[in-house]
Amino acid sequence: MTIRLLDRLAHKVLKDVDRLLISEPSIEDADFDGVNPIVWMSGNEAALDRIDAKAGSMLTHISMMLAAATFMISAADTSAAERIVIGIEVVCYLCIALICIRCLGFVDIPGRKHQSIDRIEKELRFEVRRRSLLLNIAIRWMFLITFVFMLSVLAHIFL
Repeated sequence: MTIRLLDRLAHKVLKDVDRLLISEPSIEDADFDGVNPIVWMSGNEAALDRIDAKAGSMLTHISMMLAAATFMISAADTSAAERIVIGIEVVCYLCIALICIRCLGFVDIPGRKHQSIDRIEKELRFEVRRRSLLLNIAIRWMFLITFVFMLSVLAHIFL
Protein backbone atom coordinates (compact mmCIF):
# COMPACT_ATOMS: atom_id res chain seq x y z
CA MET A 1 0.00 0.00 0.00
CA THR A 2 2.75 2.46 0.98
CA ILE A 3 4.81 1.55 -2.07
CA ARG A 4 1.82 2.08 -4.33
CA LEU A 5 1.18 5.53 -2.79
CA LEU A 6 4.83 6.52 -3.18
CA ASP A 7 4.77 5.32 -6.78
CA ARG A 8 1.65 7.38 -7.53
CA LEU A 9 3.22 10.45 -5.89
CA ALA A 10 6.45 10.03 -7.88
CA HIS A 11 4.46 9.59 -11.10
CA LYS A 12 2.50 12.80 -10.45
CA VAL A 13 5.66 14.76 -9.64
CA LEU A 14 7.32 13.48 -12.83
CA LYS A 15 4.34 14.51 -14.94
CA ASP A 16 4.39 18.01 -13.42
CA VAL A 17 8.15 18.37 -13.93
CA ASP A 18 7.84 17.17 -17.52
CA ARG A 19 5.05 19.66 -18.16
CA LEU A 20 7.15 22.44 -16.63
CA LEU A 21 10.30 21.69 -18.62
CA ILE A 22 8.93 20.75 -22.03
CA SER A 23 5.84 21.27 -24.05
CA GLU A 24 3.89 18.26 -25.21
CA PRO A 25 5.59 16.80 -28.29
CA SER A 26 3.27 16.62 -31.24
CA ILE A 27 2.69 13.11 -32.48
CA GLU A 28 1.78 12.96 -36.13
CA ASP A 29 0.47 9.51 -36.92
CA ALA A 30 0.66 10.30 -40.63
CA ASP A 31 4.46 10.25 -40.28
CA PHE A 32 4.31 6.59 -39.29
CA ASP A 33 1.80 5.20 -41.80
CA GLY A 34 2.94 1.93 -43.32
CA VAL A 35 5.56 1.26 -40.64
CA ASN A 36 5.79 -2.27 -39.33
CA PRO A 37 4.90 -2.13 -35.58
CA ILE A 38 7.56 -4.70 -34.71
CA VAL A 39 10.26 -2.65 -36.43
CA TRP A 40 8.95 0.53 -34.83
CA MET A 41 8.90 -1.04 -31.35
CA SER A 42 12.48 -2.24 -31.74
CA GLY A 43 13.42 1.23 -33.02
CA ASN A 44 11.91 2.76 -29.89
CA GLU A 45 13.77 0.22 -27.80
CA ALA A 46 17.04 1.18 -29.48
CA ALA A 47 16.26 4.87 -28.93
CA LEU A 48 15.56 4.24 -25.24
CA ASP A 49 18.84 2.32 -24.98
CA ARG A 50 20.75 5.28 -26.47
CA ILE A 51 18.98 7.68 -24.12
CA ASP A 52 19.85 5.44 -21.15
CA ALA A 53 23.51 5.35 -22.21
CA LYS A 54 23.70 9.13 -22.60
CA ALA A 55 21.92 9.78 -19.31
CA GLY A 56 24.28 7.36 -17.55
CA SER A 57 27.31 9.12 -19.05
CA MET A 58 25.93 12.46 -17.96
CA LEU A 59 25.46 11.16 -14.42
CA THR A 60 29.10 10.06 -14.40
CA HIS A 61 30.18 13.55 -15.50
CA ILE A 62 27.93 15.14 -12.89
CA SER A 63 29.36 12.98 -10.10
CA MET A 64 32.92 13.99 -11.05
CA MET A 65 31.97 17.66 -11.18
CA LEU A 66 30.22 17.41 -7.81
CA ALA A 67 33.35 15.84 -6.33
CA ALA A 68 35.51 18.65 -7.73
CA ALA A 69 33.06 21.31 -6.51
CA THR A 70 32.95 19.79 -3.05
CA PHE A 71 36.74 19.75 -2.97
CA MET A 72 36.85 23.44 -3.97
CA ILE A 73 34.29 24.44 -1.35
CA SER A 74 36.23 22.64 1.37
CA ALA A 75 39.53 24.31 0.43
CA ALA A 76 40.73 26.69 3.13
CA ASP A 77 41.59 29.54 0.76
CA THR A 78 38.17 29.67 -0.97
CA SER A 79 36.43 33.02 -0.48
CA ALA A 80 32.79 33.39 0.53
CA ALA A 81 31.83 34.64 -2.95
CA GLU A 82 33.47 31.59 -4.56
CA ARG A 83 31.65 29.30 -2.17
CA ILE A 84 28.30 30.88 -3.07
CA VAL A 85 28.95 30.53 -6.81
CA ILE A 86 30.12 26.93 -6.43
CA GLY A 87 27.15 26.18 -4.16
CA ILE A 88 24.80 27.42 -6.88
CA GLU A 89 26.64 25.25 -9.41
CA VAL A 90 26.24 22.22 -7.12
CA VAL A 91 22.49 22.82 -6.86
CA CYS A 92 22.27 23.13 -10.66
CA TYR A 93 24.21 19.88 -11.12
CA LEU A 94 21.84 18.13 -8.71
CA CYS A 95 18.82 19.38 -10.69
CA ILE A 96 20.37 18.08 -13.91
CA ALA A 97 21.05 14.77 -12.16
CA LEU A 98 17.32 14.53 -11.36
CA ILE A 99 16.48 15.05 -15.03
CA CYS A 100 18.97 12.34 -16.02
CA ILE A 101 17.49 9.96 -13.47
CA ARG A 102 14.06 10.73 -14.92
CA CYS A 103 15.41 9.71 -18.34
CA LEU A 104 16.58 6.39 -16.89
CA GLY A 105 13.10 5.43 -15.67
CA PHE A 106 11.77 2.01 -16.63
CA VAL A 107 8.94 1.94 -19.19
CA ASP A 108 6.33 -0.74 -18.54
CA ILE A 109 3.77 0.18 -21.18
CA PRO A 110 3.11 -3.34 -22.56
CA GLY A 111 1.98 -4.54 -19.15
CA ARG A 112 -1.01 -2.20 -19.06
CA LYS A 113 -4.43 -3.79 -19.14
CA HIS A 114 -6.72 -3.85 -22.15
CA GLN A 115 -4.89 -1.45 -24.41
CA SER A 116 -4.57 -1.81 -28.13
CA ILE A 117 -1.18 -2.10 -29.79
CA ASP A 118 -1.77 1.31 -31.39
CA ARG A 119 -2.24 2.93 -27.99
CA ILE A 120 0.87 1.22 -26.61
CA GLU A 121 2.85 2.31 -29.67
CA LYS A 122 1.66 5.89 -29.31
CA GLU A 123 2.60 6.00 -25.61
CA LEU A 124 6.01 4.55 -26.35
CA ARG A 125 6.66 7.10 -29.12
CA PHE A 126 5.56 9.86 -26.77
CA GLU A 127 7.87 8.64 -24.00
CA VAL A 128 10.85 8.40 -26.37
CA ARG A 129 10.27 11.96 -27.58
CA ARG A 130 9.77 13.25 -24.05
CA ARG A 131 12.98 11.65 -22.81
CA SER A 132 15.00 12.88 -25.77
CA LEU A 133 13.73 16.44 -25.20
CA LEU A 134 14.55 16.25 -21.49
CA LEU A 135 18.00 14.86 -22.24
CA ASN A 136 18.70 17.63 -24.76
CA ILE A 137 17.70 20.24 -22.18
CA ALA A 138 19.97 18.59 -19.62
CA ILE A 139 22.90 18.47 -22.06
CA ARG A 140 22.59 22.18 -22.88
CA TRP A 141 22.41 23.18 -19.21
CA MET A 142 25.23 20.83 -18.23
CA PHE A 143 27.49 22.38 -20.87
CA LEU A 144 26.71 25.86 -19.54
CA ILE A 145 27.22 24.91 -15.88
CA THR A 146 30.45 23.05 -16.66
CA PHE A 147 31.74 26.12 -18.50
CA VAL A 148 30.88 28.35 -15.52
CA PHE A 149 32.54 25.84 -13.19
CA MET A 150 35.67 25.87 -15.37
CA LEU A 151 35.74 29.68 -15.12
CA SER A 152 35.33 29.36 -11.33
CA VAL A 153 38.31 27.01 -11.12
CA LEU A 154 40.43 29.32 -13.28
CA ALA A 155 39.43 32.31 -11.14
CA HIS A 156 40.30 30.35 -8.00
CA ILE A 157 43.73 29.40 -9.35
CA PHE A 158 44.81 32.70 -10.89
CA LEU A 159 43.09 35.31 -8.73
